[in-house]
Amino acid sequence: MTYRYHASVGRGASRRNLLRYDSGHAHTPGVYHRHEYDLHTGKDSLTLLTREEFPVLGDMVDELARMFPQAGAPDDRRP
Repeated sequence: MTYRYHASVGRGASRRNLLRYDSGHAHTPGVYHRHEYDLHTGKDSLTLLTREEFPVLGDMVDELARMFPQAGAPDDRRP
């Protein structure tokens, strides 16, 4: 099984990737990784992760809120 969390902004030609977390792929099943994209160039930086470092989806949402505080993350989060 493989899975990913992927965040982007915009639509069509103006769409820009922000962040993506991937589980291992078929050819590298135990290699978890994180892509962070430069908003201006689109170039990504890759960070390898252990299974224990791989976030749950809520952790990624929190990370995006810290990266882009101007987006107005809700203050009243509920479990």
